[in-house]
Amino acid sequence: MTSASGLMLCLAATLPNPSADQADAASSNDIVVTAERHGQARVAADREIDEAQISGFGAESIDQLLKRAAPWIDPTGEEPLLLINGKPIGFDQSILSYPAEALTRLEVLKSEAAAEYGHSGGGRVINLVLKRRFSSLNMDLGYEQPTRGGSSGQRVSAGRTAIQGEWRWNANVRLSRDSALLKSARNGARRNGVFDQRGVIIGQNGGEVDPILSGILGRELLAVALPAHDGPWDLEDLAASADDFYPMDPSDYETLQPRRHSASLNVGVTRPLGAFQISLNLRANQSRNMAWRGPAMAQFLWREGQADSPFGDDVRIIRPLTGLPALRVEGKNQSVGASLNLNGKVAGWQLSLGVNANRSWNENMVENGVDQSALQQQLDDVLLLPWDGLDARWISNSATKGRSDMLALQANVNRKLFQLPAGPVNLAMSFSANHTSTERQQNGQDQPTRRRQQGQGRVAFNLPINRGDEGLWPELGDLTFDIAASTQRMSGSGGQNSWSMGVNYEPFAWLQLRGSWDYSDAAPSAEQLDGPIDQNVQRIFDYARQEMADVIWIVGGNPALRRGQRRNMMLSAAVRPTSTLSYQAGYREGVARFGITALPELTPAIEAAFSDRIFRDADGYLRRIDARPINLDRQIDSQFHQSITWNGTIGAQRSALGLVPASSEVGGVGRAPDTRLESAWTVQASLSHNMRLKSRLLIHEGLPEIDQLGEESGQSRHDVSGQIGVSRTGIGVTLQGNWASGGRLKATSGQGALRFKPPLTLNLSTFIEPDKWKSKAWLKGLRVSLDVQNLTRQYRRVVRDDNSVPIGFGRDDIDPVGRIIRVTIRKKF
Repeated sequence: MTSASGLMLCLAATLPNPSADQADAASSNDIVVTAERHGQARVAADREIDEAQISGFGAESIDQLLKRAAPWIDPTGEEPLLLINGKPIGFDQSILSYPAEALTRLEVLKSEAAAEYGHSGGGRVINLVLKRRFSSLNMDLGYEQPTRGGSSGQRVSAGRTAIQGEWRWNANVRLSRDSALLKSARNGARRNGVFDQRGVIIGQNGGEVDPILSGILGRELLAVALPAHDGPWDLEDLAASADDFYPMDPSDYETLQPRRHSASLNVGVTRPLGAFQISLNLRANQSRNMAWRGPAMAQFLWREGQADSPFGDDVRIIRPLTGLPALRVEGKNQSVGASLNLNGKVAGWQLSLGVNANRSWNENMVENGVDQSALQQQLDDVLLLPWDGLDARWISNSATKGRSDMLALQANVNRKLFQLPAGPVNLAMSFSANHTSTERQQNGQDQPTRRRQQGQGRVAFNLPINRGDEGLWPELGDLTFDIAASTQRMSGSGGQNSWSMGVNYEPFAWLQLRGSWDYSDAAPSAEQLDGPIDQNVQRIFDYARQEMADVIWIVGGNPALRRGQRRNMMLSAAVRPTSTLSYQAGYREGVARFGITALPELTPAIEAAFSDRIFRDADGYLRRIDARPINLDRQIDSQFHQSITWNGTIGAQRSALGLVPASSEVGGVGRAPDTRLESAWTVQASLSHNMRLKSRLLIHEGLPEIDQLGEESGQSRHDVSGQIGVSRTGIGVTLQGNWASGGRLKATSGQGALRFKPPLTLNLSTFIEPDKWKSKAWLKGLRVSLDVQNLTRQYRRVVRDDNSVPIGFGRDDIDPVGRIIRVTIRKKF
């Protein structure tokens, strides 16, 4: 046996169908050199996704790969901790824009890895292992649109990635544009009211405009078109233009989907620095959006005898504003940031240090409508005449403007403290600190600047109790405990302490069990307290009026949030009878006191509990909702989750023996099988089911408890999702589906109960790489992808008990976009 620089290499010579003597001879001549596997983490992988499987997902980037491979990573949807070649990425997010083909494998580490790397107990840890050498220059062009038309979107991106051992760098720029989808492009419920391009005159109470005018034309007039010329007008003028209406469709001035533009730049570089590895990441982002809320119409009274009025009574004039066809909602967000991360060893401690700085700007403007009272006052004072031009000065709007700065520091250290019979005891400690500053203007008025400082310390131990292969009781299997405690202090919010304990038990190689318990003081974050205020338009169902409503939706920080507490318990099991088949099941229960959460769906019970956050006009129409975070007196949730995944190959052709390439190493030992699979189809399938067992809210004492799964919510109890992908060299197809059980909302305001019938929605993704099939210079590095979202154009149907469809619940009201087809062309140079 020989060794060099701590590396391990296994060379084996094997003949087809060797005899026993030949096998013994070959075995005696094996040369084994010990080494760590490239990119290996400190904790063994629970499962691996290799290059063939990564290719089968058809992902353009690592970020997209993590989303598509979620059922194999963590079907509960929790965000994992990411490692690169076994080292934490810290604040460096540039890795997410790397091409997926830059990976040699993706490892999902065992549950005990969370404590090993100072992550929250039981959370998943993902190790992204990059290829030793890789170079790519990509250009992507994408186009998408609904099959029913009405809008479209374009995407352009370019990226350069290079990896040379411990050196790597990446630069990526993305541009996107989505046109607005007008309400007139669909057949949803239309807005009520009088809409005319020139304007109309109607009677004060909806009756006859003027008896004399009706007598001139010989018929009763309930509405008269405004003359084309400026006033003053007499009855003869009005009679001549009485029928010259120019009706306008208000749906031409109302968007179902806003117009959006965005641009981003991300640059990252990593290199060795002595015994350390240093990473620098620079980023910049900008996005803009604009939506229309309907025609900008003014209404006012033309009083009898006022400003040369020819009428014998008051009349009402409804006319559009000049040069402002629609009420607007505009938003703009910009941010720039940089991070620096350092990884290495110091005096036996594994160190990860990072610093992150970010500055962001945001502007939002909402035009609420014409200031009718101010306009009427000007007319009553004869400072304005009915035929005068009306411009944007009469628009009442609300505008916010803000700037946020953030500076954060993070340090993680860990090492093995001492050796137990079952293995080493690992200690992980982390410290983080950040400073945030938020400046804000509301309608041009400066608001108080908010500054906060936050610090957190965390310590975690991983204790091996027994190892099935080398412990005191081999028949017991693997048993480990992890314990963690943390404390956090934030100015203006007090302290926050937490602890957690978990146990991992693997009685057999095919069975893993875990239980965890944790308690935490739930202090609000700086973002929840001081996040920039943002306003946009959201389309929701108004249960009180039984109709769809476009409301101003306000999000951002809420300085009035209080501290709370939360307790969680989790039990899970994973069964892997084969290397390709896995079944996972878990139960989770959480109890929160004064917990912090987003505003729940606006059912009648929620509106009654948060009446101070719901704003209606004098006619009862829903106009604005303050959806910033809230405290709940008590919240109890429990759910059961299960999933099954399988991956394998079909249709393989076997050839003569050959050595397995280095990327197929298992545990750092190369292997030389007697056959090799060629032209095999890789198949990946998953099915997951989540069942909500309990979800109860108590807003505050004195109010009845709300059952989120009862007839007051209309919520689904079951969610099912599945995915199947089939791929081989140069081609792949993936079909993904989602289904949820129905719900029921009890009758309100004398209306019948609503029954929700969620559909089975299917999404299809395909890709082809022509150069893998035909050798042409212009085809080299070309990939064409086709994605179809909502393949069968399904939507969440809502009906009453008699199967009638409520107004505002048609297909185009609930899902106006429908099926979307997206084509992406990638060229690798």
